[in-house]
Amino acid sequence: LVLANVQAFRARKISMDFSESFWIGMIMVCILQALVLGIPILIIVDNNIVAEFFLWSGLIFVVSMAVLGLLFLPKMLAVRHRQARSASAITDGTNSSEPPQSVAISSDNIMEDGNRCITGTF
Repeated sequence: LVLANVQAFRARKISMDFSESFWIGMIMVCILQALVLGIPILIIVDNNIVAEFFLWSGLIFVVSMAVLGLLFLPKMLAVRHRQARSASAITDGTNSSEPPQSVAISSDNIMEDGNRCITGTF
């Protein structure tokens, strides 16, 4: 856990496209919370097999979901956001990285199925 914190600190200045140090830090906080709460309860329920099994199952689930969720959920949201941005740029006839250019939509540009066809310089 200490080495992971050191590596996350060293990688804090990597560009945001590849930086996961914030999320790795959040994962480590979740694991620490699970251990701080789980270990004393495991000691308390040492004689109760059913409670111990339930607690171990819960700890494994929480730690696994923290790792998977906090690593992959931000990436999935970023991809969805990027796709929505590019889709809106396509429907607007613009590219988000370029300034808007001339686009003409007229009654001549209506296709057979009723959808409009965008013409212009891109």
